[in-house]
Amino acid sequence: MHFGAVMLLLAMIAGCHEVPITGRKAFVAMPEGQMAYFAEKSFAEIKRKGPISTDKKVTQRITEIGQRITKVSGSELDWEFIVLDEPGTANAFCLPGGKVAIYTGILPVAKTDAGLAAIIGHEVGHVIARHGAERTTQRLSANIGLLIVSLFIDAGGMSRIIMETVGMGVNVGMLLPFSRLHETEADVIGLHYMARAGYDPREAVGVWDRMARKSSGRGPAFLSTHPNSAERAKDLAAKLTDVIPMYEKSEKRPARNLDVN
Repeated sequence: MHFGAVMLLLAMIAGCHEVPITGRKAFVAMPEGQMAYFAEKSFAEIKRKGPISTDKKVTQRITEIGQRITKVSGSELDWEFIVLDEPGTANAFCLPGGKVAIYTGILPVAKTDAGLAAIIGHEVGHVIARHGAERTTQRLSANIGLLIVSLFIDAGGMSRIIMETVGMGVNVGMLLPFSRLHETEADVIGLHYMARAGYDPREAVGVWDRMARKSSGRGPAFLSTHPNSAERAKDLAAKLTDVIPMYEKSEKRPARNLDVN
């Protein structure tokens, strides 16, 4: 099948999703319900394997912040927040359908409720923007394209080398940049949500400053799925003028520190 015909077929089954806040048009071929179905099964397995934090105070604070963030997002998904007890992992992640996990290792980077709101807002932003479905669509398109390329080259050692080269080009030239775009977009969406929910958006800049100090010595940015943390802090600082008015009009939350080192 010709590549253009394949893309036309994908266009017929896909929808053009507009990302909230940024207004970017996203090409999504995966139904939201299907993505949420598989995500729920994956999340259940994650919870089964754990380790789930037994610190009820931290879990409650994360859940409360998450609920405030999701409320201002206008989403009616079945949101769920869990805390994974891994002090050495400074990370968080989300799955389609509203499943969010926070590792205890990121709490010292967050430092405050507002810092947590920046991290949670970022993950909620990924879900609202449907980045998981968009990335799945991109990989599906890339795999179909590579399959078609393989039909036009001779079999043998040379074909393997060509396919590997093309595959690397697709990954570095399309998939990784889109992954970095998603991270930057989630930063912006999360900044808006935390401000609306009453958390000082200036704390988001501090989070990424601390993350930059923690993650120094990374490899080349063009080979990374995430933008440079220092650059993220700088970009968010430049966007504060857009969200400070939202924060000033919001029902401000108390500036509380987390009991972590």
